[in-house]
Amino acid sequence: MSGPKLEVGAQALKNMMWADAALERLAAATANLYKMVEFPVVGGTDLFRIYEVAVAVASQEHLPSNHVWSKVFSYSKTWLRLGLPYPDRWDQLDVSAAWLS
Repeated sequence: MSGPKLEVGAQALKNMMWADAALERLAAATANLYKMVEFPVVGGTDLFRIYEVAVAVASQEHLPSNHVWSKVFSYSKTWLRLGLPYPDRWDQLDVSAAWLS
């Protein structure tokens, strides 16, 4: 990352109101992701989740058609990582989650 980006990030993290609000938004978004994708979670963070999906490879091939980016891991062809979409893009993931189910 560039110096200016690091400086902006450092200043944002010093702002506790911003940090608390960001954590609340992430927690709400993560809860929404849990509701939409009904596969077992094998890991992740508040920014993404890794799911156990029997059709992970096929899913990764389908998801970009709805502008949903995912990752299948070379060491596990059944793990699919999904990140949180932008706030105005949940409908794209919703369509894809229906296809995954």
